[in-house]
Amino acid sequence: MELPRAILVLALVLPTAGALVYFVATDPDDPLFRIAYTASKLVQFAFPVAALAFFVPGRLKAIRPSIRGLTSGIAVGLITLTVILGFYFLLLRNGPILSGVSDAVKAKVGGFGLDSPKGFAALAVFLSVIHSFLEEYYWRWFVYAGLRERLPQAAAIALSSLAFAAHHLIVLLVYFPGRLLTATTPFALAVAVGGAIWAWLYDRHQSLAAPWAAHALTDVAIMAVGYDLLYR
Repeated sequence: MELPRAILVLALVLPTAGALVYFVATDPDDPLFRIAYTASKLVQFAFPVAALAFFVPGRLKAIRPSIRGLTSGIAVGLITLTVILGFYFLLLRNGPILSGVSDAVKAKVGGFGLDSPKGFAALAVFLSVIHSFLEEYYWRWFVYAGLRERLPQAAAIALSSLAFAAHHLIVLLVYFPGRLLTATTPFALAVAVGGAIWAWLYDRHQSLAAPWAAHALTDVAIMAVGYDLLYR
């Protein structure tokens, strides 16, 4: 049994709608920021379980933990980490593209009450380890797999990865105002490419271990860049 098209369409746009609420419509100094962020994430990550329990309960019963492809995921993640850090330290660190970004990041981190080196480190661990897994569970295990039942591999990868990049685009627009062509669009396309690679890894290994490892190491690199922007 396949998921209804309406469920897949909703899954594609739900994270972007959430990002508009907690990243654009609410101010980091407003207590509603944390509430909106938490509520949005709870709805997003509960949605796959609820949808599958109602429409395709057999898939939930068939879940079997696996580490297939873990080595491939680590290798891809280390390559990505090296590229991100190399690009940042060699080309972007003192350039105009990142001017003002540290203030925007500090404001958002402050909204979580984590605007200190230790607080940021705790946030980095959460995002790199736990949140990356939840995103892979949502985007690859649920969205991509649902699309793959209806579409060829290339189409499913493209559609899921563009939707994955869309909600990151909202974040990038906040961090890079007025830099649509020089920063926001290139970085959003990089996110889409990353999502496509992780979807391919998931399809190849039929396990979340590979895309999770690659995603986690990518987030480690991004958090390292964020730490350097804030506390160097």
